[in-house]
Amino acid sequence: MAEGTSDKREQSVRSALAGLVLMLVGALTLGALVYISNSRSEGAAHLMISLGLAGSAMLSAIAQGLVFLGGWMLWKATRRQAR
Repeated sequence: MAEGTSDKREQSVRSALAGLVLMLVGALTLGALVYISNSRSEGAAHLMISLGLAGSAMLSAIAQGLVFLGGWMLWKATRRQAR
Protein backbone atom coordinates (compact mmCIF):
# COMPACT_ATOMS: atom_id res chain seq x y z
CA MET A 1 0.00 0.00 0.00
CA ALA A 2 2.93 2.30 0.60
CA GLU A 3 3.98 1.90 -3.03
CA GLY A 4 0.58 3.08 -4.23
CA THR A 5 0.93 6.25 -2.19
CA SER A 6 4.43 6.79 -3.56
CA ASP A 7 3.19 6.37 -7.13
CA LYS A 8 0.42 8.89 -6.52
CA ARG A 9 2.90 11.30 -4.98
CA GLU A 10 5.31 10.95 -7.94
CA GLN A 11 2.49 11.47 -10.40
CA SER A 12 1.34 14.50 -8.42
CA VAL A 13 4.84 16.00 -8.45
CA ARG A 14 5.20 15.38 -12.20
CA SER A 15 1.80 16.93 -12.85
CA ALA A 16 2.68 19.95 -10.72
CA LEU A 17 5.98 20.44 -12.56
CA ALA A 18 4.28 20.09 -15.94
CA GLY A 19 1.68 22.65 -14.86
CA LEU A 20 4.37 25.02 -13.69
CA VAL A 21 6.22 24.70 -17.00
CA LEU A 22 3.03 25.32 -18.99
CA MET A 23 2.24 28.40 -16.92
CA LEU A 24 5.77 29.70 -17.36
CA VAL A 25 5.77 29.18 -21.14
CA GLY A 26 2.36 30.84 -21.46
CA ALA A 27 3.32 33.80 -19.30
CA LEU A 28 6.61 34.32 -21.15
CA THR A 29 4.80 34.17 -24.49
CA LEU A 30 2.27 36.75 -23.33
CA GLY A 31 5.09 38.94 -22.05
CA ALA A 32 6.86 38.65 -25.40
CA LEU A 33 3.67 39.63 -27.23
CA VAL A 34 3.25 42.69 -25.03
CA TYR A 35 6.89 43.62 -25.62
CA ILE A 36 6.76 43.32 -29.41
CA SER A 37 3.48 45.19 -29.62
CA ASN A 38 4.79 48.11 -27.54
CA SER A 39 8.42 48.22 -28.63
CA ARG A 40 9.63 50.71 -31.19
CA SER A 41 12.59 48.64 -32.35
CA GLU A 42 12.90 47.51 -35.96
CA GLY A 43 12.99 43.81 -35.07
CA ALA A 44 9.88 43.96 -32.92
CA ALA A 45 7.99 45.91 -35.57
CA HIS A 46 9.01 43.37 -38.22
CA LEU A 47 7.92 40.49 -35.99
CA MET A 48 4.57 42.14 -35.26
CA ILE A 49 3.97 42.73 -38.97
CA SER A 50 4.98 39.12 -39.72
CA LEU A 51 2.56 37.77 -37.13
CA GLY A 52 -0.27 39.93 -38.33
CA LEU A 53 -3.50 40.57 -36.46
CA ALA A 54 -4.82 37.02 -36.73
CA GLY A 55 -1.47 35.44 -35.87
CA SER A 56 -0.94 37.57 -32.79
CA ALA A 57 -4.52 36.92 -31.61
CA MET A 58 -4.07 33.17 -32.13
CA LEU A 59 -0.72 33.15 -30.33
CA SER A 60 -2.24 35.13 -27.46
CA ALA A 61 -5.17 32.70 -27.19
CA ILE A 62 -2.83 29.71 -27.13
CA ALA A 63 -0.62 31.34 -24.49
CA GLN A 64 -3.65 32.14 -22.32
CA GLY A 65 -4.81 28.55 -22.70
CA LEU A 66 -1.39 27.33 -21.56
CA VAL A 67 -1.54 29.56 -18.49
CA PHE A 68 -5.02 28.32 -17.53
CA LEU A 69 -4.21 24.67 -18.26
CA GLY A 70 -0.98 24.90 -16.28
CA GLY A 71 -2.75 26.56 -13.37
CA TRP A 72 -5.44 23.88 -13.37
CA MET A 73 -2.81 21.11 -13.43
CA LEU A 74 -0.89 22.76 -10.61
CA TRP A 75 -4.04 23.25 -8.54
CA LYS A 76 -5.19 19.67 -9.13
CA ALA A 77 -1.78 18.25 -8.22
CA THR A 78 -1.45 20.21 -4.99
CA ARG A 79 -4.92 20.06 -3.51
CA ARG A 80 -5.55 17.59 -0.73
CA GLN A 81 -7.60 14.49 -1.31
CA ALA A 82 -10.62 13.89 0.96
CA ARG A 83 -9.99 10.96 3.29
